[in-house]
Amino acid sequence: MKELLSEIDKIIVPYLEEQGCELVEIDTKGTGRSRLLRFYVYKEGGLPISTIKELSRGIEEILDSEDIIQGPYILEVSSPGLDRKLTTVRDFQRVIGEEVKLFMKDGRVVGGYLDSADEILHLRNENGRFDTPVDEVNFGKVVIKF
Repeated sequence: MKELLSEIDKIIVPYLEEQGCELVEIDTKGTGRSRLLRFYVYKEGGLPISTIKELSRGIEEILDSEDIIQGPYILEVSSPGLDRKLTTVRDFQRVIGEEVKLFMKDGRVVGGYLDSADEILHLRNENGRFDTPVDEVNFGKVVIKF
């Protein structure tokens, strides 16, 4: 399965980049007729339904023309969503300026506004600054305010 996902990644990423989008993750579930292939795609400013439809058609055309998926599959294209876990440097870079909670590997939870993200995450909160290497973070979440 990893080889298939890697192959899909190679042919889909250039298409998405041409569309001004970024592939966040490919998720697969099931086998046979119930195989689900879900693409999580990010675009600065968001993804309207019309863009998701266009991307879905484009991805389907590429997958069908390359014929790398054996058998039937269900294709879904979606934005990553506000409540998605942040785990990679790139995930954190997408939410710079936002309020986040970091769920640390040592069990602590640290919140604040994300000022920058590279191999070190730089947060600012009521206690001042908090800097931590990404590899000490189990995952992060954007704080959603209603």
